[in-house]
Amino acid sequence: MKLDTQEKIRMAEMTLFLGGALASNLIDQENSVGQLVCGLSITPYYLDIISSFRTQRITDEYKELKKLDKEIVSNTAYIIDYIGNNNPIGIFASYIYLYRQGYLSYNKNFVYDNDMKDFAGLLSVDVYRGKGVCRSIASLLTSLYKEFGYNARTLVVNANKESIRNNLHLSNVSLQKSDKGNAFAGKIAKLTNFIPTPNHAITLVDDGKNSYKLDPTNDCMMLNGKLNKLVSPCSDKGIMRNYMIMDLFYSALGFFENDVNISKYAKQYNMPNISVDDYKELYLQALEICNQNKDAFNYFYEDNMPLYESVEEISKDQRDYLKRLFSLIPGGKKKGV
Repeated sequence: MKLDTQEKIRMAEMTLFLGGALASNLIDQENSVGQLVCGLSITPYYLDIISSFRTQRITDEYKELKKLDKEIVSNTAYIIDYIGNNNPIGIFASYIYLYRQGYLSYNKNFVYDNDMKDFAGLLSVDVYRGKGVCRSIASLLTSLYKEFGYNARTLVVNANKESIRNNLHLSNVSLQKSDKGNAFAGKIAKLTNFIPTPNHAITLVDDGKNSYKLDPTNDCMMLNGKLNKLVSPCSDKGIMRNYMIMDLFYSALGFFENDVNISKYAKQYNMPNISVDDYKELYLQALEICNQNKDAFNYFYEDNMPLYESVEEISKDQRDYLKRLFSLIPGGKKKGV
């Protein structure tokens, strides 16, 4: 099955619903027969939306992207291990260095931008395309940790500005942001100031002794606070609120590739923090190693470039998540496709 076949099915389901709604009005909304007609007509569409994170996995394009993703993650883990940065902080520092300089992206360029495809369980595809946001970036880091054998998951949090602004930022590579990406982030931040919902994604990983709450989008670490709060090591006003239930809900649906074992999640989350001094020392050591291995990274990019090109070739034909889900929304594909 193709992804666009699923869109056509949803189009038919929505047409059925609209036809059913019209029929129920003609019959009489107060009439039980009219209500039944309307209810039966929308049921297939509701079920399709709920299951969409899972059903897209059976499509031809998704299966091919999954193979490419697996190979890219494996190659990325290999190069990081090859230079010796295989501890959790070393992997974190190396990953930020690589993705921000475009080593993991088509055309060797990555920009924070909300022009995404959002394939469930394959959010990393947007990093390979060269455009993505926090959930794209954090999901790829989570996959990378798993490739190394670490227990890792993607967390959804509500982050205030202070948690990002007043934090440790040790990378020597800045994150490029498009105007659209900046505007998108600003709107989300304003909205979630009034409505306490998740507005950010980070990665949780442990080494058996300590757990690390790492934000690869903003190059910073958070520490355990009270209850469901994470706090910045630089300011107790810098807070990210963890939404465990929302995390488990998205994971159960298949949007994130996370374990849904609550006790395992809670145990990992509540492990001790690494000290800030140790974090800085490990990070800066890893960063120096990255700076000394630019030739190796350039060879790595040349080897992976055909994989990024294949990802771009497959994904450019696909619309973004909302347009795939609500098929009546026009547009979304590149001209000429």
